[in-house]
Amino acid sequence: QGKDATGLPGTYKIGAWYDSGRFKRQNGNGRSRDNYGFYAAIDQMVYRERAGSDEGLTPWAVVTYAPRSAINEIPVFVGAGMVYEGLIPGRDSDKTALGFFYGSFSDEIQNTSSEKVLEINHSFYLTPWFYVMPDAQFIFRPSGRSSIDNAIVVGGEIGITF
Repeated sequence: QGKDATGLPGTYKIGAWYDSGRFKRQNGNGRSRDNYGFYAAIDQMVYRERAGSDEGLTPWAVVTYAPRSAINEIPVFVGAGMVYEGLIPGRDSDKTALGFFYGSFSDEIQNTSSEKVLEINHSFYLTPWFYVMPDAQFIFRPSGRSSIDNAIVVGGEIGITF
């Protein structure tokens, strides 16, 4: 669906994976064969500023489940957020994103529970093919351990599209 279409673009995915390899157990006691998991993802534009434009709001969500917690460090992962393209007037190609991520650690890993991350970033498109993206993450319970202080991570990314 191109941007000249009358509807709002979106992508919906559901799938599964399988790996026949050997994997180290999370508790360090031996190895196990075979691993598998499932995933679902959605992104759906819900607001477009004007017809024929990419500017607007697109919420998204993803969930993964890898049930073999003996070999999967994070058997359950969920993420959700939104991206707004063109939020700043005059910066029509820029993208502002806000996301929340949750990962539940394997019961096989002692003294862990879950880690949560709140992330915000903004992609400044300096040309149609080059962007700079500052990023901030607020990490709650890093590595799923209450003994580790919450953290703030600030970074960035540059991208070239060709």
